[in-house]
This record gives sequence, structure tokens and C-alpha cells, in this order.
Amino acid sequence: MARKRARTEDGHFVKDDPATPENEAWVEDEKPQKAKAKAPSAPAFTWYISSDKETSVFDVQLNDDRFSGTWDAARQYVRWKIPTEMKASMSLHHFTWTGRIVEDKD
Repeated sequence: MARKRARTEDGHFVKDDPATPENEAWVEDEKPQKAKAKAPSAPAFTWYISSDKETSVFDVQLNDDRFSGTWDAARQYVRWKIPTEMKASMSLHHFTWTGRIVEDKD
């Protein structure tokens, strides 16, 4: 069993009385704390892909950050790996709202 600090009814810590052999400041925890299940976290990155076949790879600039495009496996479409916190900025990019770049659902 785990030990934890003893508390009064008001929630304040109990101090140890040096006149007694027992340490009143600590008590045995009757029910151990269960580990909380971690909530599934959002992915760190969002993938975007060109909506049509491209003839060359190009970069996307969001605010002061530049993201390099890479070819897909067939070398027809360009893909970008954008941090999830930049997703709002990506939705305002000219290529996104004109439809040249779309979020990759795969």
C-alpha cells in the first residue's frame, strides 16, 4: 500500500507529534489511485496533397514557415506534411481555397 500525507477535515496537512512514536503526518492509502487512461491525442501532422497531377514539386509558405512538397509514390501528385496547429493557416492559403491543394484523407 502506498503512503500519503494525512489531512484534517479542512484539507490541511497534519503535522507529526514528536512526543509519540508513531508518525501522524503520514497514513496508509486505503485505496490506491488508479492510473487515468490517456485520451487519444490528435495527430501531430496533417497531410495535404495536390488535387491534380503536377509537373514539379513546389513549397508552401505559411506565415514565416516554409514546407517542402514531396512526390507521392507514383510521382504524379505533391504532398505536404503540415503541423496540426498550422491547419487553420493552411485553410487560408491561396492554393487551399482555390482547390489546388486538399487535405489528404488517406
